[in-house]
Amino acid sequence: MMTKIMPTEYSNTNSPEWKLHCLHITYLNSISNYNFTMLSVSCREVGVDCDYVGKGETENELMDNLIEHAIKDHGYTREDVLKPEMQEKIKAHIHKS
Repeated sequence: MMTKIMPTEYSNTNSPEWKLHCLHITYLNSISNYNFTMLSVSCREVGVDCDYVGKGETENELMDNLIEHAIKDHGYTREDVLKPEMQEKIKAHIHKS
């Protein structure tokens, strides 16, 4: 469990330094609970002979990367990648790291 950082080291709570310090501490506390998960899928895992690994912080970002790669490097259309069978295959191989 992460200990919250409290802004206690300034005597003048109206100073710009104090306000900046509080903003910094608020930011640090907010990211301490953030889960930095990366999602990934390789072309090879979905049956394509290619070493590309698509990545994204969200499933939507991952899919956008995979769609862009499939169109540019494999000649797929957006519709090809969005077919339910392809979506199921991709989602079945998503890795979290």
